[in-house]
Amino acid sequence: MTQTQASSAVRRRFALVFKSCRRLAAEHCPRLASVDVAFCSEVKGRLTGRARMRAFMHVEHEEGTVCVAPEAARLPEENLAALFLHEFGHLATDGGEAEADAWVFAKLGIVIRYEGSLDLERITELDLEKLT
Repeated sequence: MTQTQASSAVRRRFALVFKSCRRLAAEHCPRLASVDVAFCSEVKGRLTGRARMRAFMHVEHEEGTVCVAPEAARLPEENLAALFLHEFGHLATDGGEAEADAWVFAKLGIVIRYEGSLDLERITELDLEKLT
């Protein structure tokens, strides 16, 4: 597989995970059906240290858009889906970290866990199957 083919496969997987998360979230909050995704160089913004290393997405500066750091596309699906779901939780509640995760659990029945050295969002493989 060439680098171009690999890159294309990563983009397809990324788009599929986003669309699956958006579809599931929109079943419980219909306005989320119009949310878009965009790669964005401002995700890491002025963050430093550990906060910068674990910043992959936000919904702060483009209304109706999940902004994504390009390196997020290479994350495992369990992390990628958890990050998207967490951001949809922010959009659904207009709340902070705890409110976003609570919405995902209350509406979707999915628990977002924080694991690894970066304390990065992750869902189980069983929860990942709910997206298909």
